[in-house]
Amino acid sequence: MPDLSFAFLTLFVFGIKDVINKKILETNDVYSLLLTEYVLAMPFLIGALAIFSTFAFPSGNMLWLIVFSSLVGAVSIIAYFRAIQSSSVSLIFAVASSFPFFSALFSVLFLKEPFYPLYYLALPAIIIALAMLAYKKGGIKNLFDPAIVLALISSIGWGAFFTAAKVVSLSMNAFNASVWMEGGVLLGIALFFLLQKKKITLSKAENIPAMLLSYVVLFSIGVVSMNLSLLYAGVSLSSMITAAAPGLTAIIAFLVLKEKLSKLQYAGIALLIASVVMLSL
Repeated sequence: MPDLSFAFLTLFVFGIKDVINKKILETNDVYSLLLTEYVLAMPFLIGALAIFSTFAFPSGNMLWLIVFSSLVGAVSIIAYFRAIQSSSVSLIFAVASSFPFFSALFSVLFLKEPFYPLYYLALPAIIIALAMLAYKKGGIKNLFDPAIVLALISSIGWGAFFTAAKVVSLSMNAFNASVWMEGGVLLGIALFFLLQKKKITLSKAENIPAMLLSYVVLFSIGVVSMNLSLLYAGVSLSSMITAAAPGLTAIIAFLVLKEKLSKLQYAGIALLIASVVMLSL
């Protein structure tokens, strides 16, 4: 059994950070928040690299892979945020959460990772559970809605990004991969910001700086731990386990933010837990 400690660490920190992000988004523009969070995360990623490793410059072929994957990552996250601004957040989230399927597909096709019989049961269960968690009655009106297409682009892009991240991590180690790839995503987001002539507008509420700092620290830990998990557990298994983070987010939001959950969402959380337990045995 591969080491799953980094996969579970990623699951927990991503689940917690997304609760914080929900609160921040209540009073802030999504694009301003996206750019700000990436800018603030870079010093933490660079600091982790300086403490736990040494800086390395990518070779020619690896540099092109980083450029390509960073572009894919930036397009994916921008497409996701554009989608949620024009459609049901729950519906878009359900479509975008299919990324473990594409991660597994790409890792098998391009990295020749094994796809064990257990995954044939766990992967569909996780995707179904995420759909149950995000389901909202009346949310699906047109399967070819532009917002759904954007969410699907995000899903495919994240699958490709995680697959490329393993290759980069193998070449440079997880800390260098985190800095180079997330730095590239940041440049892509900044370019989009400039081309759209957007301005950074953040709420001046007293609790925003503390929440931003908490989010950025958790995001930075999650990025590095995910890249470490890709090395130790593989792309398919890492993606499936960390994809369960929304279940943890829903539980924390229920306990802390007093958000209500439907019976279907409870069932989705139970199915996620069962799937992750099955994968960890």
